[in-house]
Amino acid sequence: MVKAIQIGLGHWGFSWTKEVIPKVPTIEMVGYVDSNPDATARVQAELGIEASLCFLNLEAAVQAVDAQLAICTLRTEAHYPVVKQCLELGLNVIVEKPFATTIAQARELVALAEAKGLTLMVSQNYRFQPAPIAAAELVSAGKFGAVNLVSIDFRRHAPSQGYRYWDMPDPLLADMAIHHFDLMRMVLGDEPKRVSCRTWNPAGSPFNYHPIGVATLEFEKGTIVSYRGSWMSSGPVTPWGGEWVMDCANGEIIWSSRDHFRDKAGPDRLALRALDGEAVPVKLDPVALADRMGTLGAVADALETGVVPARFSSGADNLHSLALVQATILSASPRSCNKAMALEAGQPDGNMAQMTSGGLNMALPERQSTGQGFTMDNNNRSLLIFIGIGLVAGFLASLVVGGGGLITYLVSGLIGSLVGGYLFSALRIELGISNPLVRQIVTSTVGAIIVVLLARLIA
Repeated sequence: MVKAIQIGLGHWGFSWTKEVIPKVPTIEMVGYVDSNPDATARVQAELGIEASLCFLNLEAAVQAVDAQLAICTLRTEAHYPVVKQCLELGLNVIVEKPFATTIAQARELVALAEAKGLTLMVSQNYRFQPAPIAAAELVSAGKFGAVNLVSIDFRRHAPSQGYRYWDMPDPLLADMAIHHFDLMRMVLGDEPKRVSCRTWNPAGSPFNYHPIGVATLEFEKGTIVSYRGSWMSSGPVTPWGGEWVMDCANGEIIWSSRDHFRDKAGPDRLALRALDGEAVPVKLDPVALADRMGTLGAVADALETGVVPARFSSGADNLHSLALVQATILSASPRSCNKAMALEAGQPDGNMAQMTSGGLNMALPERQSTGQGFTMDNNNRSLLIFIGIGLVAGFLASLVVGGGGLITYLVSGLIGSLVGGYLFSALRIELGISNPLVRQIVTSTVGAIIVVLLARLIA
């Protein structure tokens, strides 16, 4: 038995307390932590948990009980500080996705766990379902040969389905698509090397940020994935795991997973279609511990046996999925003009996007970096466009703040393109300008004005 403390008893945490943890027989709960006394009172009143097992802070819990594992089920922004504290206190950790809000934070947590000899697992619960497990095994065995193209669709209509996170940044890519991106890696047994993404927010949407997106992902072994996701779809609802069609050299693998919503539930489905044949349903083996119970059971097994089980999403492994999410977000951002983003070699296992303290530093092959976050094709046309944007931005900025001269325009405009692009992306400012060239000129001009004013203040 693995003795565990749960940290975070809010809406989602309470679901773990009630519906997940009691169903994993290898977990023995010795503590529950939440800084809100109402949350601890609720688990006592509704679930019969003893008051002596409830604490308002982690330090008090660790001093009072003997625990091996921390089950972190908090809001996303609290993941990094709480997971770090757990590791520093000597606790192994399982945490909800995403396990950090930046790549730099995620790398720090992975390094800390490794330095202390502790296990850090991210609860990628979609891995523990019959269909993706079977699909991964079929691909690994080469059932139909090489996988050429994968088409994935995810459709939900959030306004009519009880969704409530209207102000969440990147509600599709960061909150939902990370499940699908992680499944791509698991099922294909491969890592992505290049992504291109476009997101948008339709008229009349209650979302503050983009709930719809399409992405093209290229994997190391040559597979291309076409991903389409929407929180504002009026079409037939898909299972949470999406609808997958995997087009291989000699046939198709067709599957869907997690087909449940509210009081409705359906089984995972998988069918095989040989070349020029009909789709034949395949009976799927049940999973002993599915979904969140599967992730919790996996970390308990790892701690008890010292052997990492199949489909284990360690912090180090999950860095790849988190980087993929951030790469698509960056590709879809206004400052990228929807350019493809390459995930550079050189980070874990040679397939990870290069990580810096400020996030991802991605550059396409044969591209030359012009500064933080901005890349361009290594040819004369792109260079001339970049210089032209700088000149125009510098000139427009001079009309507002004064100053002149070709060199002044160029310097202020080029630096302004970096500053403006960074600020608009960091502050998530949407201009509503569809033309990427005009959008880049506007952001560069704003950046140039800021650069000139700061230079004058410093002088």
